[in-house]
Amino acid sequence: MKNHKLLLLILIPFSVFSQINFSGGDLKSVFDQAKNTGKPLFIMIHADGCPHCEHFLKTFATNRKVGTYYNTTFENYSLEVNSEDGMAFRRNMKLNVMSTPLLTFWSADSTLLAIYPAGDAQNNEASILNFATRALGNQTSWPGQKQAFRVGYRQADFLVNLAYLARYVSDESLNLEAMRAYGSLPETENRKDDGFLVLQKVITDDEHPLFLQILNNREDYYSKYGAEEVNRVLENVIMWSLYSERAEKFSLSKLKFMQTALKSVGVDEMSIMGRFFLAETAYYFKNSMSRQAIDMLANYCKKREKLEQEEIAFLKKYYAEHLSDTTLNNEVEIILNKTTKTE
Repeated sequence: MKNHKLLLLILIPFSVFSQINFSGGDLKSVFDQAKNTGKPLFIMIHADGCPHCEHFLKTFATNRKVGTYYNTTFENYSLEVNSEDGMAFRRNMKLNVMSTPLLTFWSADSTLLAIYPAGDAQNNEASILNFATRALGNQTSWPGQKQAFRVGYRQADFLVNLAYLARYVSDESLNLEAMRAYGSLPETENRKDDGFLVLQKVITDDEHPLFLQILNNREDYYSKYGAEEVNRVLENVIMWSLYSERAEKFSLSKLKFMQTALKSVGVDEMSIMGRFFLAETAYYFKNSMSRQAIDMLANYCKKREKLEQEEIAFLKKYYAEHLSDTTLNNEVEIILNKTTKTE
């Protein structure tokens, strides 16, 4: 019995050291600690209830080689995506967390070194160690990949991965540039599939040739992927474009094209009108087309029939901010007062 206890005491230190030691406290204290130690940071972004995240945490807790390398090389932190700390971090770093777990690596000065969406297929010692070594490589880190693109590297898989990761860090311009470069490759190089996977994962531009190809030939894709999935992906790309910063410069014909495209993939008229109301009226106001903006409001209210008081108050304020003419403001008041929601 004494021998068993002695063996247990001998094994405990090795067991503890074999785990990734995630720091306690908040993120600020972890970054401060990294500055003091000179180590980069590994931050695992996970979600409560995510089974893939739980599988990774189990590996981190049990794999000796992973634990030894990460503890020696990094300051480590586990961040729940929807916690107060997690939401603040995503907002400050402009992270678009589309999936979990998300393995991220940072320098002590908050520069992103690498970001890896991971799944069960990567939940193994070799992949987890490879993530870390790539994050520290001059050419394989996120800054290194961006630099390679800037100096002209144009391999197809590289461009797709670059654009995909650019979505995670909210770098819309890099996503667009990488995908335009991808679309410019010879067909034998960039058409390893029919383009649907790339559209599904990467493209956020409804003017991209692959988007237009699939939109205009969607019946062919329906038979392969199902109408519901194809329509969903096409709708998502349009909405990415509508809510992007570049949407402020869209022409009226461009906005109308997007609305027609949404209708073609099964989105109902009222939903389309609601989604485009602010973008279209903003165009009218910007181009001194107040009458068209008021006509759109009248049509919107006619279609809706009844509006909630909160929405009426918002619309009154919105139009008042853009209309200096008292007569036009009175017209807006009349239109909106006719649509008061009643129980």
